[in-house]
This record gives sequence, structure tokens and C-alpha cells, in this order.
Amino acid sequence: MKNYLLDTGALFLILTKQTPQKWKRYLTEIKSQVKRLILIEPIIAELAYHLIKRGLDKIELQTKLIQIKYKSKIISLEDKYSIKAAYYRKIYPTTYH
Repeated sequence: MKNYLLDTGALFLILTKQTPQKWKRYLTEIKSQVKRLILIEPIIAELAYHLIKRGLDKIELQTKLIQIKYKSKIISLEDKYSIKAAYYRKIYPTTYH
């Protein structure tokens, strides 16, 4: 089975129902489990941040994450850490080194 690894921007467009026409074939393949979506923790954390920034509350965010979680192979994903990371990034948007 072939795998897809999508970036944050692609996942954001898919979850906000703004999927470009040229990507719909890939999304159909993932939904029908012909191909598998692989996700990693940093992508989920960044996606959660952008969805929170757009105004989603914690319950809506968890629902969105569950939508993609069961259609993908997730590498090392703990929802609570992704959501917490997104909220911290929202609270502290600028970090100093």
C-alpha cells in the first residue's frame, strides 16, 4: 500500500472543506483506504494551532483530529499533547532564543 504524507497546509484545507480539485483524487484514495495517510506529531500540533487560531474550540478541534486519525497511520500521536502544544503556541506566539 502506498502512503501519503501531507503537510499542514494541505490538511488544513481538507479539514476546512477547501480541498482544491486537483487533490480530491488523493483524498478519495485515503478515504477508501486504497492509500494511507501518515501523520507525525509536529504536523498535528501545527494543524491544531491553525484550527484554534481560526476559532475552533477544544471539542471541535478534537472532532476534526478524530476525522483524520482513523483514516491514517499516525506515528507517535497523543491528542492531548498536540492540543496542549497548539494552545501554548496561541498563548505565546513569539518565542525568543
